Amino acid sequence: HAATGKRFITPLQIMTDQEPSSIGYVHNRRSGDKTHFCVVCSFPIATYGRLYPCLHSFCLTCASDMESCFICYASISRLERLPRENGLYISPTTLQSFRSEDELVSHTRKVYQHLMSAAQNAEKKPAAPPAQRKDAAPK
Repeated sequence: HAATGKRFITPLQIMTDQEPSSIGYVHNRRSGDKTHFCVVCSFPIATYGRLYPCLHSFCLTCASDMESCFICYASISRLERLPRENGLYISPTTLQSFRSEDELVSHTRKVYQHLMSAAQNAEKKPAAPPAQRKDAAPK
């Protein structure tokens, strides 16, 4: 935006009052650390907004503006503010967030058991006979 003389300000700057030259240094990241991006605004998450009861997480700015969850449309009963340094573990299956790896592992096991049970029940049920059209003549 040098041609117009206007400076582009990112949501990260607004939330942290940092200059663009320090954006990469807002948090001390170690090699291999994951960066989550908000599925609403597509910006890296500096502070999480975790919704209850669904446990979906977004950037705090987007989560604060929601009346219902962007992912599952559940009504929000509580918004939890979590600094990025605390870290969250996000389930790739349900997109729910957990504070520890143990919580994520437990959740993953429950989801897997539920999916396997549903698949086994589907295999046990005999296929329903094809429905006969009402306008077809009986044989």
